[in-house]
Amino acid sequence: MILLKIAYLSFEFPPDTAIGGIATYTEHIAKLMAARGHLVEVFTSTPQKESLNEPVAPNLRVHRIATTDRDSFYKTVLTYFKQRQELINFDLVESPDYQREGLAIKNEYPQLPMIIRFHTPSFWVKELNKKFTAHSTKEKLKQIFGIKKYKKEKDPEFEMAMLCEGWSVPSAAMKDVLIEYWQAEANKIKVFANPFQPSNNLLSIKVETTTNTITYIGRLEIRKGVAQLAKAIPLVLEKFPQAKFRFIGKSDHGPDKKQLMCDYIKEELKEYTSQLEFINHVSKAEIETYLAQTDICVFPSLWEVFGYVCTEAMAAARGIVASKHGGMKDMLEDINGGILIDPFEPQQIADGILYLLTHPKERIEMAHRCRVKAAGYYSNQLIDETENYCRGFL
Repeated sequence: MILLKIAYLSFEFPPDTAIGGIATYTEHIAKLMAARGHLVEVFTSTPQKESLNEPVAPNLRVHRIATTDRDSFYKTVLTYFKQRQELINFDLVESPDYQREGLAIKNEYPQLPMIIRFHTPSFWVKELNKKFTAHSTKEKLKQIFGIKKYKKEKDPEFEMAMLCEGWSVPSAAMKDVLIEYWQAEANKIKVFANPFQPSNNLLSIKVETTTNTITYIGRLEIRKGVAQLAKAIPLVLEKFPQAKFRFIGKSDHGPDKKQLMCDYIKEELKEYTSQLEFINHVSKAEIETYLAQTDICVFPSLWEVFGYVCTEAMAAARGIVASKHGGMKDMLEDINGGILIDPFEPQQIADGILYLLTHPKERIEMAHRCRVKAAGYYSNQLIDETENYCRGFL
């Protein structure tokens, strides 16, 4: 078996910069590849004191570079990488797409193979934001006059991607975006789900629950479909009045941008206050506790590249209602592991929730299939596939 020397670049990495999905991905992939015997080093940032050559696990070292400037991290990381490259002579580097973090290293070492891992490129975030504000007069005028129309040739993330030998994406939906907007060749893009190592606590949560609790986990924001979920709640309670809804996550602005999303929901659903609960950001251990108290998780993102909250719900063997737009479709459809809905349609969200509430046997069967996939595929078979892909660049 050929063991690899791999460098992962990521401005985000727990615990110092556990900002979002990129941090979660990098932590899981680094630890799982190191556990297979590969020599793995992560180059990341910290707002605290610099910490280099930090042993995190067997075969895994983390270099925490003291910076809070994400825009220039791609330049800052080069100096530290050069020092390690002289010593280690890495076989392969992986960089996220966001903020072209591998660009300076790839320019400095053009012969060193680099994989670009797509999470959600900056241009796509902007496109999604435009889609959700397309009704505004300002956005209509921009479309009419072609103001700030996206041009890939001027995108530094596109520039870096074109230098990389490997392109990998966590879902078929992200691959479709790159083919449409970047005219990328389909055979150049490899689809790998994000790796995930479920905790024993998640895997030991009782499958057969009857709490009538529906839980949303994630930031309360427009792109996550929370406003549509709010409209679905009365439709559920009309037919299943004993249901309770719990929102776990920090609140962004509401649809009118004048108030927080949690306040918007409370105002819209003031007659249902007793059946709503809002909890701010919580620890991983607390998430496990709340999942154990939940029958159904609902993730109505208007678009989601992957969704670690969904893998956690799968491992916890919860009923799942999830968006069909994006990566959660890949996660659930092949095993009939949940109800896929159009997140723009509150009635579909409500119907999905009601089906699982009123069909507990089917919900539990789906939950068992989800747990099997979470425990077996994301941390075992997926890593086999990833190893083989990486070895192809030697």
